Amino acid sequence: MRLIQLSFASRLVALVAALSVGATLMSSILLSWSNYRAMLAEAEVEGESVARLLARSASLARELPLEVEQMLSQHMIVSAELLAQFVDAAEKAGMTSAEIKSRLRAITEKTVLDEFWVTDEKGYAYIHGDNHTDFQFSASDEDQPQAHEFWKLLSGKTNTVVQDARKREIDNERFKYVGVRGIDKPRIVQVGYNARILEKVDEQIGLPRAIDNLLGSGEIDAIFVFIKDSKLIASPKAARLNNGRDQLTDEELAPVRTVIASGKPRSVNSAGKLSVISPIDAEDGGGAIGAALIRMPTARLN
Repeated sequence: MRLIQLSFASRLVALVAALSVGATLMSSILLSWSNYRAMLAEAEVEGESVARLLARSASLARELPLEVEQMLSQHMIVSAELLAQFVDAAEKAGMTSAEIKSRLRAITEKTVLDEFWVTDEKGYAYIHGDNHTDFQFSASDEDQPQAHEFWKLLSGKTNTVVQDARKREIDNERFKYVGVRGIDKPRIVQVGYNARILEKVDEQIGLPRAIDNLLGSGEIDAIFVFIKDSKLIASPKAARLNNGRDQLTDEELAPVRTVIASGKPRSVNSAGKLSVISPIDAEDGGGAIGAALIRMPTARLN
């Protein structure tokens, strides 16, 4: 009888111990899960804050390149006017076209100015820096989608033409041109910059640099910025090499479209990562014009 009592007591003690350990483990698991959920919620809040900040930066970054190009346009007008004055004075002083070209090429070799084009009354460019190009301006927008706009300087319809950066007919390179009317006679006096100068400005003060700086902390894995049609316009450098899409999942892209349509932030929690998507709102209150996606690792939350 005593042995039976001891055996029962031993089993009872073992059962109580197991229940105690089980309860402790369950409490620990629940506490850990609760802490994880709390940290995940906090990470979502932090991600939304970064996304909203980046969204504001994206809105500003859309305006900065335009403002920089407008400032560049004003400087190019001055350069074109000075070129028109120089050509007028040089020809009246008896300088040949070859001598004028040589002087002007010396300027383009030393400065950021890439090109100069000076025509006669018929639009033939007889003074320019490219010895291998023979160019005649035309009034036909079909033949010259880019260059025909400067024909207005010959007809007297305007004294200045400022053109946005675009592809040109002779080689499909992107250039920005500004032209003025001649001083002594109707002619096109034009200066040009390769559009790379504007792209460098965007890299230095635009979204790409902001993204790279934010990624330097190690707290964020990747950042992607989209415009209204869900087109990707900014991403980490490695992703930009492959258009960024190869690093974005369908699970992330679907909420991007939803966020832009609704104007409300969303988050996607998947294996080892948390993606927070925030809308980029128009400054005039006209609704979302894009979205910013912040991807953060969740391993540090465990």
